[in-house]
Amino acid sequence: MNSNLLPALPVAIAGALWLGLRKAGTLFCRCYERRQQRLILAMLDPHQLRDLGLTRNEAMVEAEKSFWR
Repeated sequence: MNSNLLPALPVAIAGALWLGLRKAGTLFCRCYERRQQRLILAMLDPHQLRDLGLTRNEAMVEAEKSFWR
């Protein structure tokens, strides 16, 4: 086995692991933000919903969606 490849292998694995963790963190943040926005949407009063062009029913349908959707 070529010993020149051995130092590069752990670096490559660490890089792949870091990339995977970074993607997972980004996904978590996106899902968390989406959930927070939907909770706020559910609390808006009729005047605020009208400003957004939404009915209470439309807002509640969106607010009740799962955080991953």
